[in-house]
Amino acid sequence: MIYEKKCRKSFSDVQFDVQQVIVGAHKFILALGSLVFKRQFYGYFEEAQISDKRTVIKILDFSPQVFRVFIKYFNEEIDISQMDIKFICNLYYLGDKYFIEELKVGRTLTIQTIEICNSEIH
Repeated sequence: MIYEKKCRKSFSDVQFDVQQVIVGAHKFILALGSLVFKRQFYGYFEEAQISDKRTVIKILDFSPQVFRVFIKYFNEEIDISQMDIKFICNLYYLGDKYFIEELKVGRTLTIQTIEICNSEIH
């Protein structure tokens, strides 16, 4: 897959430690798709001040599988038809956390799915 080749650890300029699994990505691509990542990498967040090319950011609240699909979303469309509702809800929460409206309400998720996700948190 193109995505796998693009985001290998040796070619990425940011890495996420997700439960001791390293997920590589490109800061610029993430920043284009998310205001939170833009501020994190190019604004006043601590990560923006680190000059080391190998920035590693810990992700504590999601599984490596969900986070990989989330990162994949920045490079290509994702097919949610075979994902279970919990997985989809986690993608929805990542979209919410990183201000990615398309991931929350675009073609990716239906209104019914959003209602189910919201009911799980209440």
